[in-house]
Amino acid sequence: MDWLLLAYSLPKEPSRYRVSAWRRLRKLGAIYLNEGFWVLPNSPSLAAEIQGVIAEVQSSNGVASAFTSQDLDAQQGDRLRARFLEARDEEYSELLGQYAKFVLHVKHAGSTNRYTFAEVEELEEELGKLERWLEEIHQRDFFASNQYATASRSLEEGRELLQAFVARTFEELGESTPAPVDPGAP
Repeated sequence: MDWLLLAYSLPKEPSRYRVSAWRRLRKLGAIYLNEGFWVLPNSPSLAAEIQGVIAEVQSSNGVASAFTSQDLDAQQGDRLRARFLEARDEEYSELLGQYAKFVLHVKHAGSTNRYTFAEVEELEEELGKLERWLEEIHQRDFFASNQYATASRSLEEGRELLQAFVARTFEELGESTPAPVDPGAP
């Protein structure tokens, strides 16, 4: 398999430049190798993103170099793919932890009879953030983690839980229930 490798250095101060480069690479789904390199699968779109990171580093008085490489043997590629899957699995696990908090929030709102439009709006915002986060993780899930299906099903169940809460809220307030909202609709 072909890989993109990036090495860079930035001045210690101001630290915001290092943090910005780190965040950008993490958002792309890059993993950090102990040898001081960040690695991504080689694709034209990711290569363009790496060029952007290089430009950002250089504009911040840093130095950056990027290379393409190939696996020398199958085990090397397998180890890198495993590192990518491990990184995405950690992200999906974190998302599922936040989803569990969402479920508790919905249940607590119901058990304390907080059937208000403000509560509905807050819950919709929470679930929307989780759905956007799932999509971001999925976009950098280059090797198709099995955890995506679990997280996706959980958020679908969350959408159903929220719709039931919305229906109950409208019932409690004596209003007619609106049609369910499609989260993908503009």
